[in-house]
Amino acid sequence: MKKTVVMMVVIAITIFYFYSKDKGAETTAPSSLSDPDLQAIEKSASKIETDILEKIDNYSIDDQKLANDIEETKILKHISKLQLCLRNDLCGIKPAPNDPYFNPENTKAHRQIERSLELLALKSKDKFKNLTHLLNIPNENIQNLIIENISVEQLVTLLGKTEKLKESSYANFYIKILESEQGRNNQNVVIKLSEDLKILPPYHAIILIENLGKVNTFKPQSLKKIASSFCRFKRVQHNWKIISYEINNLSEKHLGESFSCLKEGNR
Repeated sequence: MKKTVVMMVVIAITIFYFYSKDKGAETTAPSSLSDPDLQAIEKSASKIETDILEKIDNYSIDDQKLANDIEETKILKHISKLQLCLRNDLCGIKPAPNDPYFNPENTKAHRQIERSLELLALKSKDKFKNLTHLLNIPNENIQNLIIENISVEQLVTLLGKTEKLKESSYANFYIKILESEQGRNNQNVVIKLSEDLKILPPYHAIILIENLGKVNTFKPQSLKKIASSFCRFKRVQHNWKIISYEINNLSEKHLGESFSCLKEGNR
C-alpha cells in the first residue's frame, strides 16, 4: 500500500513536471520575426497579424501590389492595434543601448501606421474620414497623410482641435483650407487662425508663414488680420527677421504694399 502511494506521488510529480515544461515552451515560443522592434510590436499589440507586420515592413514590395494583397478591413484593424499599443507603451519599443538618434515620435510602429495609410489611400480615400483621431499621434507624416486625404469640409470641423499638430502638419492644415474657395470665404477660419497665432510656438508660426505664399488669393481684410496676428513675434528678433520678410512678400503680392505692424495698430 505504502509502495503504491509513493508510486502515485512520483507519477503525479512527473506529469506536473512535463505539463509545466510544455506550458513554458508554449509561452516562450520564439517569434518568427527577426527585427527586435517588430518583435516588440508583436508582443505589445494584442493579436496583431505577424504576416501583415512583415509585409508592411518590406519596402521591396511595391505599394500598389501590397495594397492589392491586403484587405482594407485588415489594414484598418492593423492601424487600430498599432495606435492602441503606441498609446499604452510605445508598442514595447525601446532605444538600443547608447542610441542617440532614437525618436519616440518616429518608431517602427509609427512607420507601420504611415505605410498602412499610404496603402489605404491607394484603396479607398473615403475611409480617411473616420481616421481623424490619428491626428493626435505626434508624427508629421501620419498627420499630413490624414490632412491630405480628407475634405476641406471635414478640416473646417476640426478648427480649434489643432493643438496636437506638428509644425508642417499645422501649416498644411490651414494652407489646404485657405487654398479652397470655401475656406477663404469662411470668416471663422481667419478668426480661428488669428486666435491661434496669439499662442502659437515660434517655429509653428515660421513654418506657417513660409507656406502661406502657396495661397493664390486672399481677401485684403483677411490677410491684414492674419498678418497683424504675427506681430507679437517682433519681440524675438531672429524670429521676426524671417516672419517680417514673408509677411512683406505676402502683403506686396496681394495688397500692393509693404506691411507695418505699427500701421495696423500693433506694437
